[in-house]
Amino acid sequence: GSSFFCSHSIMKAPSPRSLLAPLGLAATTFTTVIFLWWPKSCPGGGTFRDVVLGDKALAECEHGGFPGGWPFDLFLLYFVAVGLGALVSAASGGRVPKLLGMIIAGYILRNAPASNKDYENGLVPEFMGTLRNVVFTIILLRAGAGLDIAKLKKNAKVVLLMMIVPSIVEIAVIAGMSVAIFSFPVTWGLLLGAVLTALSPAVAMPVLLNLMGQGYGIRQGIPTTLMAAGALNIVIAVVLYDLLEALALSPAAITGGEIARIVGMNLVVSVVGVGAVLGGALGRLFSTVGVWDSLTWPGVPGVGQTPVRAVAVLLAALTLFFGASAFGMSGGGSLGVMIFAASMVQRKRGQPEEQSFAPVLGILNYSWSIFGEAFLFASLGAAVDQKQLSGATVLKGAGVIVVGLLGR
Repeated sequence: GSSFFCSHSIMKAPSPRSLLAPLGLAATTFTTVIFLWWPKSCPGGGTFRDVVLGDKALAECEHGGFPGGWPFDLFLLYFVAVGLGALVSAASGGRVPKLLGMIIAGYILRNAPASNKDYENGLVPEFMGTLRNVVFTIILLRAGAGLDIAKLKKNAKVVLLMMIVPSIVEIAVIAGMSVAIFSFPVTWGLLLGAVLTALSPAVAMPVLLNLMGQGYGIRQGIPTTLMAAGALNIVIAVVLYDLLEALALSPAAITGGEIARIVGMNLVVSVVGVGAVLGGALGRLFSTVGVWDSLTWPGVPGVGQTPVRAVAVLLAALTLFFGASAFGMSGGGSLGVMIFAASMVQRKRGQPEEQSFAPVLGILNYSWSIFGEAFLFASLGAAVDQKQLSGATVLKGAGVIVVGLLGR
């Protein structure tokens, strides 16, 4: 596990040589898509080329590449996030991660008085959630590739304790705080605790991957234990939330059969069926020589097969994650994607470089460092609507969260 990781550096995304790399690539894509291919709308027909050439009045045309169109807003969000992330990191001498600047960029664009733009609900709502989940799937693949199966089996008892005990304690502490501060009923306080106890892999996984990239805790299997416990923690949080929601909304509906259904679907089927069985089977399928060798670009041998394999792996992972989410088992889908990647890495270990999983991870890492990181954290910042918050509520909520984390 550690030797594979250290020799290929699969968990540490390669950093661009300069800020011009991601900005230049994004600008080229923006220019190509927006100004050549994006649908145009002008009175009486015509295209954007007609507008540029002066055949139609610019003010009479609507175009997604203009300010106010969602493609313009999407790329503005990206450029500001990359720029502010680099600025925050440089100003702190690298001590503050770029993700903080990216989150701040999204928050500013969402709430700046001059923007008058709802960047979360107005910026392609049907697309932003999907984009976040695509980036999240890349994170899960990278995290799964860093799992050490041997260390995971050795630390299985620790994983089980970490996925259950901290959640129970945090739920209890947050319930007590919310009753005392917000005067919530006990059942609603417990429900709030179940919401807050769910670990956010979108934030935790990149941090753990970065620590693994620096070699911390690999020998003891600490990152592997934390990532596995974090993935299972989501499942536990969902089970507890469903039980507490039923208790809060309709206590009479809580029967032995209902409890068995909730636990069976969200825990047994999700973790064992989707996560372990389906994820492992998919990894075994992709690792077979016939399937892996068939993922090639005609006439391009060796490492030229890597882009095709990377796309195939990502599509399979997306199918697994979105398919499980459609049935309300996103936690099992997350675990399944991780096991999918871990299974492939384990079965491809020791093979020649061009047949291993490392080149595929290189492409996924690069995609994360160039586009994924900025879109994910900027969209998280853009999810905060300041108009819905008051200073007193924020302070009280922050107090509840901090005390809950101390309890955890």
